[in-house]
Amino acid sequence: MDGACFVPDRLVSRGEMAVWLWNMEGQPSAAAHSFDDVADAGQQQPVSWLSDRGITTGTTDTTFSPDNGLTRGQFAAFLWRLAGKPQASAHSFVDVAASWQQQPVSWLVEEGVTTGTTDTTFSPDNGLTRAQLVTFLYRYKDEPTVTINPDNPTCTPTFKTVTAKWNHSCAVRTDDTITCWGDNRYGQTDAPSGTFKTVTAKWNHSCAVRTDDTITCWGDNRYGQTDAPSGTFKTVTAKWNHSCAVRTD
Repeated sequence: MDGACFVPDRLVSRGEMAVWLWNMEGQPSAAAHSFDDVADAGQQQPVSWLSDRGITTGTTDTTFSPDNGLTRGQFAAFLWRLAGKPQASAHSFVDVAASWQQQPVSWLVEEGVTTGTTDTTFSPDNGLTRAQLVTFLYRYKDEPTVTINPDNPTCTPTFKTVTAKWNHSCAVRTDDTITCWGDNRYGQTDAPSGTFKTVTAKWNHSCAVRTDDTITCWGDNRYGQTDAPSGTFKTVTAKWNHSCAVRTD
């Protein structure tokens, strides 16, 4: 990611969340965690601190799952535990069903950290974006005064991957957005909005895996080759008049 790019729509992983909270609290020291799946050196102390403070117990006794996406409901629970599990009056959202999310979400509302995604919904199962995360933390810290540097450089993303086939090409930028160019008679270069992990171009259609592991395809659909299935996926490939993908299972 370029230094001038924030990538607000990128989804946050559990490991990234650990780093954000740890930095916000002044990078406190903690005894080493016991999880065996935290490989990133930059996440070791943050995850250790989360575990030591009781903010997380992991996804199992031995795993933290740092690369898993973080939902809005999960983040509510993490921030609530960081705050000391304060009690709050019941929220009015109709879509928060999990018992362990009730007090965290209620507290977020009472403290003004969230107003929900609508007047009646919090969308606890939706992935948390970087923009949402920084907004929640800003409100949690009572909206401290900040200074915007007018000389900050403009975000000018470069590219991570490129795919080219026949008469069109597509690429994933370093801000995880997609751009395509070339022949567009079938809409094969009309890249969708959002953030993505991979993209594949072939003949007259293209497909990509989003950062939430879902698939989207665009372009020629005479044979149903852009009718992407529901579910989560690791990779996708487009070939002539059909597409295939490997699911996360």
